[in-house]
Amino acid sequence: MKTTIKTIACGIAALALFACGNDNSASPETAGTANNQVGIDKGLQRISLGPSEEAAYIETILEGKPITNMIAVDPPLCVNDTDGVEWCPPYRVKLQSGTLLHAWGGISETIYCERASDTISLDVFLHNNTITKRWNNPLFTAFDEAKEEFRDSCASEDGRITEDTESTIACELTLEPLNTDKEYTPPPEGEISLEFSFHYYDPSWETFAAKTIWACRIPAVIEE
Repeated sequence: MKTTIKTIACGIAALALFACGNDNSASPETAGTANNQVGIDKGLQRISLGPSEEAAYIETILEGKPITNMIAVDPPLCVNDTDGVEWCPPYRVKLQSGTLLHAWGGISETIYCERASDTISLDVFLHNNTITKRWNNPLFTAFDEAKEEFRDSCASEDGRITEDTESTIACELTLEPLNTDKEYTPPPEGEISLEFSFHYYDPSWETFAAKTIWACRIPAVIEE
């Protein structure tokens, strides 16, 4: 099974890796926010993939997506399986020890690994000139090397840790606008500004996405 999410980008040459389309009516900020809420919707289709399809699906997730306020996302394309059943992404994919949900909405990218007793999630979200990365993982231990790796990754991008609890760690980064012909001025609180263009590609997405997905692939332990 192969699903395609088409992107639309218009406005500046720096985003030339995207093709301009003829349907840019949806607000990029609105589109991203809508997709960012999809992980808690238990009504999403739950499907199983064959080994090769599962590997290909996970590989596309690990590649990561660009985060930018200059992208509007078309409605996801539906596909038909061999039995003629139509599946429309995003959907929850059954793995060995949980279900995986991946959502991308232009200004955000999220993975949810839903297990029997907990949910692990990784989220990268753009709001105005700020990128927030949040990793929620109930499997963290007091001296977890993964959390230390997350801190180091945040520091390498000149970010700041804004949350560090037993099960959650978050990092914030301040982006410079692509159109730097004038000084960036933050909009009033609660408002969104599209006057400036921001673009971000997460260099550590593959690392922490792989760890999040692995939580849904750990073979179950059967106690005798």
